[in-house]
Amino acid sequence: MGRTITSFNQLVRHLQQEDWGKFRRALRREDQQLLDELFEMARFHAAPAAYASRPNPMEPIVVGMLIEMLKRLREVEERLPKGEAPSDGAQQRLDF
Repeated sequence: MGRTITSFNQLVRHLQQEDWGKFRRALRREDQQLLDELFEMARFHAAPAAYASRPNPMEPIVVGMLIEMLKRLREVEERLPKGEAPSDGAQQRLDF
């Protein structure tokens, strides 16, 4: 028997290619790669997103992307020397 329900990973791939395909093609090559990376981040959270079963699948996709971005931001913050503020004032933007 075949699957009757599309897996969340398949759904993300479909949305990436079909719904966001024209947008992606309009981006510069380096930005296309970043968009692809964002959708890859969403796939890391496929199980919780499928479990959430939201009517709009972009909601858990975007939340998954945000979680991965926050993880990366925290890693960068951890690497910054304590007590040193960046010269461009970026520290104020990083504090939550």
